[in-house]
Amino acid sequence: MTYAPKDKQIDVITSAAPVVVVLGGAGTGKTTTAVAAARRHLERSDEELAIARRAAARDGVRTRLPAPERALFLSFSRTAVAQIIDRAAAVIGPFRPRLEVSTFHGFAWRVIRSFGPHHGYPPPLTVLSKANSLVGGPARPYL
Repeated sequence: MTYAPKDKQIDVITSAAPVVVVLGGAGTGKTTTAVAAARRHLERSDEELAIARRAAARDGVRTRLPAPERALFLSFSRTAVAQIIDRAAAVIGPFRPRLEVSTFHGFAWRVIRSFGPHHGYPPPLTVLSKANSLVGGPARPYL
């Protein structure tokens, strides 16, 4: 798939604003444009990281540089996640490993599993009900 953005889509892709709201009907290219914007953001961040690395090497400074940035897409349904991944592949290109696509619930579950042990919820965690009450060790209310 070759993606050729239109004028308004180019504005979204090249925007340096911290938040961009994109409105459009079904089939207008919102997802593909968002993926293209994520790629441009990752390209820019890699360029900035390369400049910082060169400056550190030039100045003989040993410093801890930030990890390469990543992009996160959240959706309500697994179907939408699959569609985003399918549409993203050709547009995101070599940055695909740095693009995370998940449902809101899947992402929240990953956060709970990753950070729960640090807050008194050791593995194994299980979902007890649709209200997402959790148990890890002794039963405790989930706040």
